[in-house]
Amino acid sequence: MILERFAYSPLGTFGRLIVGDLELWTVERPWLNNEVRRSCVPEGEYTLEAHESSRYKDTWAIVGETVSHWPGEGKQRSTCVFHVGNSSDDVKGCIAPGMHLNEHAWGVVSSRIAMDALRKELYTTQIRTLKITQYRP
Repeated sequence: MILERFAYSPLGTFGRLIVGDLELWTVERPWLNNEVRRSCVPEGEYTLEAHESSRYKDTWAIVGETVSHWPGEGKQRSTCVFHVGNSSDDVKGCIAPGMHLNEHAWGVVSSRIAMDALRKELYTTQIRTLKITQYRP
């Protein structure tokens, strides 16, 4: 699974998520030096671990060099997950997928549909790695 970011702005970080044959769009917080609950997830390679909490059900935590699954595991950040959201205001250090970019505002649309499609694709393909890169033409 690859997340190719193509825009870093004060209004959010935007990318294209490729999972098998599925292509989605993403919105995250702006890059703020990996600050907890304020910054997008750093570029790099991650493992996806099944995540279930009272707030986020049936999703995946993004786990890597500076990001742990749960708090208290000795890493700078924790509990960065994929979840429904349409703008950077809806995510606090997580990633929200969408079916399309919002042409009228900084964000994505049909996030709930995109999240369902992501779940289906991940269950079908058993992909459990994520590479986050910056798009370079």
